[in-house]
Amino acid sequence: MIRHKDFFLASRLRRFCAATAGGIAIWTAVALPPVAVVAVGAVELASVSSDRRRLQNAADSAALSAARELGFAGPNGVTQRAQAYAVEQVAEVTTRQTVAVTATIGADNRSVSVEMQANRMSFFGNLLPPGGFDTLVVSTASALGNTPLCVVGMRTTSGANIHLYDKTAIQSAGCLVHSNRDVQVDTSSRIDAGEVQVSGGVNGGQRINPTALVGAPPLADPFADRNVAFPSTCNANETDKFISGPVTWQPGMHCGDYEVRNNAVLTLAPGIHYFRDSDLKTRNSSTLYGNGVTLIFDQGSHLEAIDRSIIHLWGTRRGLWAGFLMVGPRSNGEAFIFASDEVDRLEGVIYLPSSLLAVSGTARTAELSRWTVTLASYIEVRGSTSLVINFDYSGSDVPVPAGVGPQRGTRLRR
Repeated sequence: MIRHKDFFLASRLRRFCAATAGGIAIWTAVALPPVAVVAVGAVELASVSSDRRRLQNAADSAALSAARELGFAGPNGVTQRAQAYAVEQVAEVTTRQTVAVTATIGADNRSVSVEMQANRMSFFGNLLPPGGFDTLVVSTASALGNTPLCVVGMRTTSGANIHLYDKTAIQSAGCLVHSNRDVQVDTSSRIDAGEVQVSGGVNGGQRINPTALVGAPPLADPFADRNVAFPSTCNANETDKFISGPVTWQPGMHCGDYEVRNNAVLTLAPGIHYFRDSDLKTRNSSTLYGNGVTLIFDQGSHLEAIDRSIIHLWGTRRGLWAGFLMVGPRSNGEAFIFASDEVDRLEGVIYLPSSLLAVSGTARTAELSRWTVTLASYIEVRGSTSLVINFDYSGSDVPVPAGVGPQRGTRLRR
Protein backbone atom coordinates (compact mmCIF):
# COMPACT_ATOMS: atom_id res chain seq x y z
CA MET A 1 0.00 0.00 0.00
CA ILE A 2 1.36 3.45 -1.01
CA ARG A 3 1.54 5.80 1.89
CA HIS A 4 0.28 9.35 1.59
CA LYS A 5 3.76 10.86 2.11
CA ASP A 6 5.34 8.73 -0.61
CA PHE A 7 2.57 9.61 -3.00
CA PHE A 8 3.08 13.29 -2.31
CA LEU A 9 6.86 13.16 -3.03
CA ALA A 10 6.37 11.23 -6.27
CA SER A 11 3.79 13.75 -7.42
CA ARG A 12 6.16 16.67 -6.76
CA LEU A 13 8.97 14.96 -8.67
CA ARG A 14 6.78 14.42 -11.73
CA ARG A 15 5.75 18.10 -11.73
CA PHE A 16 9.43 19.20 -11.51
CA CYS A 17 10.55 17.03 -14.42
CA ALA A 18 7.68 18.29 -16.55
CA ALA A 19 8.59 21.88 -15.75
CA THR A 20 12.35 21.52 -16.63
CA ALA A 21 12.13 19.26 -19.69
CA GLY A 22 11.58 22.15 -22.06
CA GLY A 23 14.57 24.08 -20.66
CA ILE A 24 16.94 21.13 -21.06
CA ALA A 25 15.80 20.63 -24.63
CA ILE A 26 16.37 24.30 -25.41
CA TRP A 27 19.84 24.25 -23.77
CA THR A 28 20.84 21.17 -25.74
CA ALA A 29 19.63 22.69 -29.01
CA VAL A 30 21.63 25.86 -28.35
CA ALA A 31 24.85 24.20 -27.10
CA LEU A 32 25.35 21.32 -29.54
CA PRO A 33 26.06 23.33 -32.76
CA PRO A 34 29.01 25.28 -31.28
CA VAL A 35 30.42 22.05 -29.83
CA ALA A 36 30.09 20.36 -33.21
CA VAL A 37 31.75 23.32 -34.94
CA VAL A 38 34.69 23.19 -32.52
CA ALA A 39 35.08 19.41 -32.93
CA VAL A 40 34.90 19.45 -36.72
CA GLY A 41 37.17 22.49 -36.89
CA ALA A 42 39.81 20.81 -34.71
CA VAL A 43 39.87 17.74 -36.94
CA GLU A 44 40.05 19.87 -40.05
CA LEU A 45 42.87 22.05 -38.71
CA ALA A 46 44.88 18.94 -37.81
CA SER A 47 44.45 17.64 -41.36
CA VAL A 48 45.45 21.00 -42.85
CA SER A 49 48.54 21.10 -40.65
CA SER A 50 49.51 17.57 -41.71
CA ASP A 51 49.09 18.49 -45.37
CA ARG A 52 51.27 21.55 -44.88
CA ARG A 53 54.10 19.37 -43.58
CA ARG A 54 53.77 17.11 -46.63
CA LEU A 55 53.86 20.11 -48.95
CA GLN A 56 56.94 21.55 -47.23
CA ASN A 57 58.76 18.23 -47.37
CA ALA A 58 57.94 17.88 -51.07
CA ALA A 59 59.17 21.41 -51.79
CA ASP A 60 62.40 20.69 -49.88
CA SER A 61 63.06 17.45 -51.77
CA ALA A 62 62.29 18.99 -55.16
CA ALA A 63 64.51 22.01 -54.55
CA LEU A 64 67.44 19.86 -53.36
CA SER A 65 67.16 17.49 -56.32
CA ALA A 66 66.93 20.37 -58.79
CA ALA A 67 69.92 22.18 -57.28
CA ARG A 68 72.04 19.08 -57.84
CA GLU A 69 71.34 19.40 -61.57
CA LEU A 70 72.53 22.99 -61.87
CA GLY A 71 75.50 23.22 -64.18
CA PHE A 72 74.83 20.03 -66.12
CA ALA A 73 71.23 20.38 -67.29
CA GLY A 74 69.31 23.12 -69.08
CA PRO A 75 67.24 25.52 -66.95
CA ASN A 76 63.91 24.53 -68.50
CA GLY A 77 64.56 20.88 -67.80
CA VAL A 78 65.61 21.60 -64.22
CA THR A 79 62.46 23.57 -63.39
CA GLN A 80 60.10 21.18 -65.19
CA ARG A 81 61.51 18.16 -63.38
CA ALA A 82 61.37 19.99 -60.05
CA GLN A 83 57.69 20.79 -60.57
CA ALA A 84 56.82 17.26 -61.67
CA TYR A 85 58.76 15.76 -58.77
CA ALA A 86 57.03 17.99 -56.21
CA VAL A 87 53.56 17.15 -57.56
CA GLU A 88 54.35 13.44 -57.51
CA GLN A 89 55.37 13.63 -53.85
CA VAL A 90 52.00 15.12 -52.82
CA ALA A 91 49.71 13.00 -54.97
CA GLU A 92 47.64 12.02 -51.93
CA VAL A 93 47.24 15.67 -50.86
CA THR A 94 45.89 16.63 -54.29
CA THR A 95 42.86 14.40 -53.69
CA ARG A 96 41.55 17.02 -51.26
CA GLN A 97 43.42 20.20 -52.20
CA THR A 98 44.19 22.08 -55.39
CA VAL A 99 47.97 22.43 -55.59
CA ALA A 100 50.03 24.71 -57.85
CA VAL A 101 53.82 24.40 -58.08
CA THR A 102 56.30 26.96 -59.38
CA ALA A 103 60.06 26.38 -59.69
CA THR A 104 62.52 29.16 -60.49
CA ILE A 105 66.28 29.36 -60.85
CA GLY A 106 68.13 32.19 -59.13
CA ALA A 107 69.68 34.97 -61.17
CA ASP A 108 73.18 33.67 -60.36
CA ASN A 109 72.23 30.14 -61.54
CA ARG A 110 73.27 28.79 -58.14
CA SER A 111 69.91 28.24 -56.49
CA VAL A 112 66.48 26.75 -57.17
CA SER A 113 63.30 27.85 -55.39
CA VAL A 114 60.17 25.70 -55.29
CA GLU A 115 56.91 27.36 -54.25
CA MET A 116 53.77 25.34 -53.57
CA GLN A 117 50.37 27.00 -53.14
CA ALA A 118 47.39 24.94 -52.01
CA ASN A 119 43.73 25.61 -51.30
CA ARG A 120 41.38 23.32 -49.44
CA MET A 121 37.61 23.82 -49.22
CA SER A 122 36.48 23.94 -45.61
CA PHE A 123 33.81 21.70 -44.10
CA PHE A 124 31.45 24.68 -43.81
CA GLY A 125 31.28 25.47 -47.49
CA ASN A 126 34.31 27.80 -47.48
CA LEU A 127 32.56 30.12 -45.00
CA LEU A 128 34.91 29.39 -42.11
CA PRO A 129 37.49 30.50 -43.02
CA PRO A 130 36.20 32.53 -45.99
CA GLY A 131 37.44 30.97 -49.22
CA GLY A 132 38.71 27.83 -47.48
CA PHE A 133 42.22 27.08 -46.20
CA ASP A 134 45.17 28.59 -48.13
CA THR A 135 48.69 27.19 -47.71
CA LEU A 136 51.96 28.57 -49.06
CA VAL A 137 55.34 26.84 -48.65
CA VAL A 138 58.65 27.87 -50.20
CA SER A 139 61.97 26.07 -50.24
CA THR A 140 65.26 27.23 -51.78
CA ALA A 141 68.30 25.02 -52.33
CA SER A 142 71.65 26.60 -53.14
CA ALA A 143 74.53 24.93 -54.97
CA LEU A 144 77.86 24.77 -53.18
CA GLY A 145 80.94 22.58 -52.91
CA ASN A 146 81.97 19.98 -55.49
CA THR A 147 80.44 16.55 -56.03
CA PRO A 148 81.60 15.11 -59.34
CA LEU A 149 79.00 13.49 -61.57
CA CYS A 150 80.77 10.34 -62.75
CA VAL A 151 78.34 7.51 -63.59
CA VAL A 152 74.83 7.73 -65.07
CA GLY A 153 72.55 4.90 -66.14
CA MET A 154 70.41 6.83 -68.62
CA ARG A 155 67.67 4.38 -69.60
CA THR A 156 64.27 5.29 -68.16
CA THR A 157 62.28 2.18 -69.13
CA SER A 158 61.57 -0.59 -66.62
CA GLY A 159 64.36 -2.61 -65.07
CA ALA A 160 67.81 -1.93 -63.69
CA ASN A 161 70.06 0.23 -65.81
CA ILE A 162 72.98 -0.29 -63.42
CA HIS A 163 73.42 -3.98 -62.56
CA LEU A 164 76.36 -5.54 -60.72
CA TYR A 165 76.57 -9.33 -61.00
CA ASP A 166 78.76 -11.95 -59.33
CA LYS A 167 81.60 -10.45 -57.21
CA THR A 168 81.97 -7.04 -58.83
CA ALA A 169 82.18 -3.44 -57.72
CA ILE A 170 81.87 0.13 -58.88
CA GLN A 171 84.43 2.15 -56.98
CA SER A 172 83.84 5.86 -57.31
CA ALA A 173 84.52 7.33 -53.87
CA GLY A 174 83.71 11.04 -53.91
CA CYS A 175 81.63 10.74 -57.10
CA LEU A 176 77.92 10.85 -57.80
CA VAL A 177 76.43 7.66 -59.27
CA HIS A 178 72.94 8.19 -60.67
CA SER A 179 70.38 5.81 -62.18
CA ASN A 180 67.39 7.08 -64.15
CA ARG A 181 65.65 3.82 -63.33
CA ASP A 182 66.57 0.93 -60.97
CA VAL A 183 69.85 -0.29 -59.50
CA GLN A 184 70.55 -3.94 -58.72
CA VAL A 185 73.58 -5.04 -56.70
CA ASP A 186 73.86 -8.81 -56.40
CA THR A 187 74.83 -10.56 -53.17
CA SER A 188 78.63 -10.43 -53.45
CA SER A 189 78.89 -7.08 -55.24
CA ARG A 190 78.87 -3.49 -54.03
CA ILE A 191 78.91 0.17 -55.00
CA ASP A 192 81.13 2.59 -53.11
CA ALA A 193 80.57 6.21 -54.10
CA GLY A 194 80.42 9.73 -52.76
CA GLU A 195 76.67 9.79 -53.40
CA VAL A 196 74.15 7.45 -55.04
CA GLN A 197 70.73 8.56 -56.23
CA VAL A 198 68.11 6.45 -57.95
CA SER A 199 64.95 7.46 -59.81
CA GLY A 200 63.43 3.99 -59.53
CA GLY A 201 64.04 1.28 -56.94
CA VAL A 202 67.02 -0.49 -55.42
CA ASN A 203 67.68 -4.22 -55.07
CA GLY A 204 70.60 -4.85 -52.74
CA GLY A 205 70.59 -1.42 -51.17
CA GLN A 206 72.52 -2.68 -48.14
CA ARG A 207 75.49 -3.18 -50.47
CA ILE A 208 75.53 0.46 -51.57
CA ASN A 209 77.61 2.96 -49.63
CA PRO A 210 76.38 5.53 -48.82
CA THR A 211 72.70 4.59 -48.75
CA ALA A 212 71.07 5.44 -52.07
CA LEU A 213 68.65 8.34 -52.27
CA VAL A 214 65.56 6.72 -53.81
CA GLY A 215 62.93 8.65 -55.75
CA ALA A 216 65.28 11.24 -57.24
CA PRO A 217 64.04 12.83 -60.47
CA PRO A 218 65.69 11.47 -63.65
CA LEU A 219 68.70 13.38 -64.91
CA ALA A 220 68.41 14.91 -68.34
CA ASP A 221 70.98 14.06 -70.99
CA PRO A 222 73.62 16.78 -70.51
CA PHE A 223 74.75 16.37 -74.13
CA ALA A 224 71.33 16.16 -75.78
CA ASP A 225 72.14 19.12 -78.03
CA ARG A 226 75.21 17.44 -79.53
CA ASN A 227 74.87 15.89 -82.97
CA VAL A 228 77.41 13.84 -84.88
CA ALA A 229 78.27 14.67 -88.49
CA PHE A 230 80.13 11.77 -90.11
CA PRO A 231 82.60 12.38 -92.95
CA SER A 232 81.36 11.45 -96.42
CA THR A 233 84.31 9.20 -97.39
CA CYS A 234 86.30 6.43 -95.74
CA ASN A 235 90.04 6.49 -95.16
CA ALA A 236 91.48 5.03 -98.35
CA ASN A 237 94.55 3.23 -97.01
CA GLU A 238 92.87 0.96 -94.43
CA THR A 239 92.25 -2.22 -96.38
CA ASP A 240 93.71 -4.75 -93.95
CA LYS A 241 90.84 -5.92 -91.75
CA PHE A 242 93.05 -8.21 -89.64
CA ILE A 243 95.82 -6.25 -87.95
CA SER A 244 98.74 -8.40 -86.81
CA GLY A 245 101.57 -5.86 -86.64
CA PRO A 246 102.15 -2.24 -85.60
CA VAL A 247 99.78 0.09 -87.42
CA THR A 248 98.97 3.80 -87.03
CA TRP A 249 95.63 5.18 -88.16
CA GLN A 250 95.12 8.83 -88.96
CA PRO A 251 91.90 10.61 -87.93
CA GLY A 252 88.96 10.23 -90.28
CA MET A 253 86.37 7.58 -91.02
CA HIS A 254 87.15 3.89 -90.67
CA CYS A 255 84.71 1.63 -92.54
CA GLY A 256 84.11 -2.09 -92.07
CA ASP A 257 85.12 -4.57 -89.39
CA TYR A 258 88.62 -4.65 -87.90
CA GLU A 259 90.31 -7.15 -85.62
CA VAL A 260 93.57 -6.37 -83.82
CA ARG A 261 95.24 -9.62 -82.76
CA ASN A 262 98.43 -11.58 -82.04
CA ASN A 263 100.18 -8.91 -79.92
CA ALA A 264 99.65 -6.27 -82.61
CA VAL A 265 99.55 -2.58 -81.71
CA LEU A 266 96.99 -0.24 -83.28
CA THR A 267 97.84 3.39 -82.59
CA LEU A 268 95.23 6.05 -83.20
CA ALA A 269 96.81 9.39 -84.09
CA PRO A 270 95.38 12.41 -82.23
CA GLY A 271 92.03 13.59 -83.55
CA ILE A 272 88.50 12.33 -84.21
CA HIS A 273 88.15 8.73 -85.38
CA TYR A 274 84.76 7.81 -86.87
CA PHE A 275 83.61 4.21 -87.29
CA ARG A 276 80.91 3.42 -89.83
CA ASP A 277 79.40 -0.09 -90.03
CA SER A 278 82.46 -1.10 -88.11
CA ASP A 279 83.10 -3.57 -85.32
CA LEU A 280 86.50 -2.83 -83.80
CA LYS A 281 87.71 -5.87 -81.86
CA THR A 282 90.95 -6.21 -79.91
CA ARG A 283 92.13 -9.67 -78.76
CA ASN A 284 95.12 -11.99 -78.11
CA SER A 285 97.09 -9.49 -76.00
CA SER A 286 96.94 -6.84 -78.71
CA THR A 287 97.07 -3.14 -77.86
CA LEU A 288 94.80 -0.22 -78.70
CA TYR A 289 96.57 3.06 -77.96
CA GLY A 290 95.38 6.60 -78.54
CA ASN A 291 96.44 9.83 -76.84
CA GLY A 292 94.21 12.80 -77.63
CA VAL A 293 91.49 10.87 -79.47
CA THR A 294 87.72 10.63 -79.67
CA LEU A 295 86.18 7.43 -81.06
CA ILE A 296 82.71 7.98 -82.55
CA PHE A 297 80.65 4.95 -83.58
CA ASP A 298 77.61 5.07 -85.86
CA GLN A 299 74.46 3.03 -85.24
CA GLY A 300 75.95 -0.20 -86.60
CA SER A 301 79.34 -0.01 -84.89
CA HIS A 302 80.88 -0.89 -81.55
CA LEU A 303 84.11 -1.67 -79.68
CA GLU A 304 84.95 -5.02 -78.10
CA ALA A 305 88.10 -5.64 -76.04
CA ILE A 306 88.68 -9.31 -75.04
CA ASP A 307 91.45 -11.87 -74.42
CA ARG A 308 93.72 -9.69 -72.25
CA SER A 309 93.95 -7.01 -74.92
CA ILE A 310 95.49 -3.79 -73.64
CA ILE A 311 93.59 -0.49 -73.81
CA HIS A 312 95.21 2.91 -73.20
CA LEU A 313 93.08 5.84 -74.37
CA TRP A 314 93.05 9.56 -73.55
CA GLY A 315 90.34 11.91 -74.81
CA THR A 316 90.91 14.86 -77.12
CA ARG A 317 92.09 18.12 -75.59
CA ARG A 318 90.55 20.72 -77.91
CA GLY A 319 87.72 21.23 -80.36
CA LEU A 320 84.04 20.31 -80.32
CA TRP A 321 84.67 16.90 -78.74
CA ALA A 322 87.29 17.99 -76.22
CA GLY A 323 87.19 15.67 -73.21
CA PHE A 324 85.17 12.95 -74.97
CA LEU A 325 86.76 9.54 -75.34
CA MET A 326 84.00 7.37 -76.85
CA VAL A 327 80.71 8.49 -78.36
CA GLY A 328 77.75 6.49 -79.60
CA PRO A 329 74.96 8.61 -81.12
CA ARG A 330 71.44 8.13 -79.77
CA SER A 331 70.69 5.84 -82.73
CA ASN A 332 73.40 3.40 -81.61
CA GLY A 333 71.93 0.52 -79.60
CA GLU A 334 75.02 -1.71 -79.78
CA ALA A 335 76.90 -3.29 -76.85
CA PHE A 336 80.33 -1.90 -76.00
CA ILE A 337 82.31 -4.63 -74.27
CA PHE A 338 85.37 -4.45 -72.05
CA ALA A 339 86.06 -8.10 -71.19
CA SER A 340 89.81 -7.89 -70.73
CA ASP A 341 91.87 -7.57 -67.55
CA GLU A 342 94.15 -5.03 -69.27
CA VAL A 343 91.70 -2.19 -69.87
CA ASP A 344 93.88 0.16 -67.87
CA ARG A 345 93.18 3.67 -69.06
CA LEU A 346 89.91 5.25 -70.22
CA GLU A 347 90.56 8.92 -69.55
CA GLY A 348 87.63 11.07 -70.66
CA VAL A 349 83.88 10.83 -71.16
CA ILE A 350 82.32 7.59 -72.37
CA TYR A 351 79.00 8.76 -73.81
CA LEU A 352 76.70 5.94 -74.98
CA PRO A 353 73.14 7.21 -74.32
CA SER A 354 71.39 4.30 -76.09
CA SER A 355 73.99 1.54 -75.69
CA LEU A 356 74.99 -1.13 -73.22
CA LEU A 357 78.36 -0.76 -71.51
CA ALA A 358 79.41 -4.26 -70.41
CA VAL A 359 82.47 -4.63 -68.18
CA SER A 360 83.78 -8.01 -67.06
CA GLY A 361 86.95 -9.80 -65.99
CA THR A 362 88.97 -10.15 -62.81
CA ALA A 363 91.00 -6.92 -62.66
CA ARG A 364 90.43 -3.23 -61.90
CA THR A 365 89.07 -1.65 -65.08
CA ALA A 366 90.21 1.92 -65.90
CA GLU A 367 92.31 2.11 -62.73
CA LEU A 368 95.14 4.13 -64.35
CA SER A 369 92.80 6.86 -65.61
CA ARG A 370 93.11 10.21 -63.90
CA TRP A 371 89.38 10.62 -64.41
CA THR A 372 86.54 8.88 -66.17
CA VAL A 373 82.90 9.81 -66.68
CA THR A 374 80.51 7.12 -67.92
CA LEU A 375 77.05 7.82 -69.31
CA ALA A 376 75.39 4.78 -70.86
CA SER A 377 71.85 3.59 -71.41
CA TYR A 378 72.62 0.73 -69.07
CA ILE A 379 75.74 -0.59 -67.38
CA GLU A 380 76.50 -4.21 -66.52
CA VAL A 381 79.50 -5.33 -64.48
CA ARG A 382 80.24 -9.09 -64.34
CA GLY A 383 82.85 -11.51 -63.04
CA SER A 384 85.06 -10.20 -60.25
CA THR A 385 86.18 -6.92 -61.77
CA SER A 386 85.98 -3.47 -60.24
CA LEU A 387 85.03 -0.55 -62.47
CA VAL A 388 87.22 2.20 -61.04
CA ILE A 389 85.99 5.74 -61.60
CA ASN A 390 88.67 8.27 -60.61
CA PHE A 391 88.12 12.03 -60.48
CA ASP A 392 91.59 13.63 -60.41
CA TYR A 393 90.64 16.37 -62.85
CA SER A 394 93.51 18.66 -61.93
CA GLY A 395 96.01 15.88 -62.57
CA SER A 396 94.93 15.47 -66.21
CA ASP A 397 95.30 17.72 -69.23
CA VAL A 398 92.16 16.19 -70.76
CA PRO A 399 89.45 18.83 -70.16
CA VAL A 400 86.15 17.92 -68.55
CA PRO A 401 83.16 18.87 -70.77
CA ALA A 402 80.60 21.19 -69.23
CA GLY A 403 77.70 19.15 -67.93
CA VAL A 404 79.57 16.38 -66.10
CA GLY A 405 82.47 16.03 -63.72
CA PRO A 406 82.59 18.51 -60.85
CA GLN A 407 79.12 19.61 -59.81
CA ARG A 408 77.82 21.50 -56.85
CA GLY A 409 76.52 20.21 -53.57
CA THR A 410 73.42 21.80 -52.04
CA ARG A 411 72.21 23.82 -49.04
CA LEU A 412 68.56 24.20 -48.13
CA ARG A 413 66.69 27.19 -46.71
CA ARG A 414 63.00 27.88 -46.26
